[in-house]
Amino acid sequence: MNARMFDPDTLTLRGVTIWEIGRNLQPIARIEAREGKLQGDEWLLRQTVQYRYSSGNLLQTVKKPEFKSAIQLSTTDLKTVGKQAENMGFAELYNYCDKLQKGGYDPTRYLTLLHAKLSAPFSPIVMAFLAIPFSIRTGRSSGPAVGIGLSLVIGLCYFIVNAFLISFGQAGALPPIVSAWAANVIFCAIGIWLALTVNR
Repeated sequence: MNARMFDPDTLTLRGVTIWEIGRNLQPIARIEAREGKLQGDEWLLRQTVQYRYSSGNLLQTVKKPEFKSAIQLSTTDLKTVGKQAENMGFAELYNYCDKLQKGGYDPTRYLTLLHAKLSAPFSPIVMAFLAIPFSIRTGRSSGPAVGIGLSLVIGLCYFIVNAFLISFGQAGALPPIVSAWAANVIFCAIGIWLALTVNR
């Protein structure tokens, strides 16, 4: 079995191909489906085309709007495989998104990860930029403990906001580029506002 894409939110496989092989490794049948969704212990395949073979020759082609397959496939295993996209390099993930688009599949989830890989290196700069107004406001009288505490709070807030925005992008609620860069823009804007309102 092969699938081009797995959507963990809807537990849906897209671009499914299932081969049935005989004892002599000759193909017996092939099923191609636009998508497949787990229902109970079976996978419901939609927009299917079924091919039957004999001695390597095509005998029959049948189109069915739906077809139930008893393939043994765990969604837990699929989620584990899906996490590999997070470990892809930028070029590899870019090529994967390109293949999905050319195949007619929605690459929103992976485009969000792609833009997040671009925006992530700028987060330390954003944090430093935001910390400058805070350090000027608190001054030396507050002591290092206050500075450390504020740094931890700022970092935690950034992490939470960024995680939420990226999850919205992966769900399609926000455009990928917006969800990946919004946290940097928001916290930069806060830093600018704080810098402009510092008492001179």
